[in-house]
Amino acid sequence: SPGTAAMSEQPAAGEEALDTSLHGSGVAGLLQSVQQLLVQILQTSRQQQALLESLASDTVSHLHLLSHSLVQVGETLHQLLLRPQTHLGPLGHYIPHMPLFEGGSGVMCSPSAPHTSPDHKEESQMSPATGCTLP
Repeated sequence: SPGTAAMSEQPAAGEEALDTSLHGSGVAGLLQSVQQLLVQILQTSRQQQALLESLASDTVSHLHLLSHSLVQVGETLHQLLLRPQTHLGPLGHYIPHMPLFEGGSGVMCSPSAPHTSPDHKEESQMSPATGCTLP
């Protein structure tokens, strides 16, 4: 009968409305979760950007210091190469005044020579007359 059919459709329509309501709240919750995740990703990205900018700045500073140090090394080597480097041995043979790079562990200076520590930012430039000799 038509009345029975109408009654049987009523609960179905109510259930559908209930399903849509639950489904709608599920989608809203899901969207809210996605929004929270996106906010966290944005915050993390900003933190990473700040860290990368700081790292880039530190790297540039270190490269400037390294460049300055290399210029000083070049100037020192240039000064060493311009020094008179020959002595005549007992038989008149050429003897280098200062052997360069013969496996020595470093440069040893007299107590009056300036000491440069890698921990100090300022660098002292050594003159050719500082008394430094290679081991």
